[in-house]
Amino acid sequence: EASLASTPQQHNRPLAAVVGVGVGIGGEVAKRLAKQGYDVAIFARNQTYKGADKLSPLKQQILDEALRSASSSSSSSSSSQPALPVVSGVHVYAQVMDAANPQSVAEAFAQVRKESGRHVSVLVYNAGARTMGTTLIGEQNEDELLAFWKVNCYGAFLCAKQVWQGMIDNGGGTILFTGATASTRGAKGFSSFGIGKAGLRSLSQTLASEGAEHNIHVCHVIVDAPVNIPIIRKVTNRRGAEDLADPREIAELYAHIIGQPSTCWTSEVDVHIRAKV
Repeated sequence: EASLASTPQQHNRPLAAVVGVGVGIGGEVAKRLAKQGYDVAIFARNQTYKGADKLSPLKQQILDEALRSASSSSSSSSSSQPALPVVSGVHVYAQVMDAANPQSVAEAFAQVRKESGRHVSVLVYNAGARTMGTTLIGEQNEDELLAFWKVNCYGAFLCAKQVWQGMIDNGGGTILFTGATASTRGAKGFSSFGIGKAGLRSLSQTLASEGAEHNIHVCHVIVDAPVNIPIIRKVTNRRGAEDLADPREIAELYAHIIGQPSTCWTSEVDVHIRAKV
C-alpha cells in the first residue's frame, strides 16, 4: 500500500470505503456511515448510468443527508433512541474504478489516500455482477463466467489487499462483504454467479481468521432476498415493499456490525424478508 501524502487539512473522522455504489445497498451504506461520523470514499465502475451522471448526485445526497442528520440530532434531545453523532464538514471522495482490474483498483485507492491523507478504517465491498436470467452449463459462456468471477470474488481480494496494511498500521478496522443466496448453495442456471459468490464467502472466512490478531473484523453478509431497487422490481414483478428487502434497513445492519465491540463480533449473518423465513 502506498504511503500517505501530507495534506494541509486535518481530518478527525475515520474513513470508510464503499465499493459498488448506486441506488441500492452500496449507496445507502455510504449515506448511513456518513451520518455515523465517517468520511466516505465511494467507488463505482461507471460515472454514469443510462446516460446520466450517478456519482455526483450520490455524493451530494450523502452530504445533504449527513447535514440533515446532524441538525436533527442536535435539535432533538428527548428521543428514546440514541442520537447519531453530530456531523459537520463531511468529506466524500468519488472514484470511478473497475474492481476486476488490479491497476484500476490500485490507482483508485491510491488517489483516495492522496486526497484524504488517511488509511481506510472500514471497507464495504458491495460490487457484484450477474445476469438477470439463468444459463445452463452447456450454454454458459466462459468469458462471461470469468468476468463475473472477477467482480464477485477477485475484486474483493484486490480491494481488501489495498486496505489491509493500513488497517494493521491503524490498530484495526472492519471489512464487510455483500454476499447472496448463491454464497451458500448453488442453483440450476446460476454457475456464473454462484462460483464467485461462494468464493467471496471463502475469502471472507480466510480474512476473518487472518485479521483477528490485528483487530480487523471481517464479516460476510448474505443478502438472501431480492432487494427493493427498480431493476429487481421489474425483473421479479414484485411491487409490495413487504416482498423485497429494504436497502436502507440493510444499511442499518451494516452500521450495527461495524460498531460491534471486539468481544462480540459477527463473522457471518444472513438477511431474509419475513415471507422467506
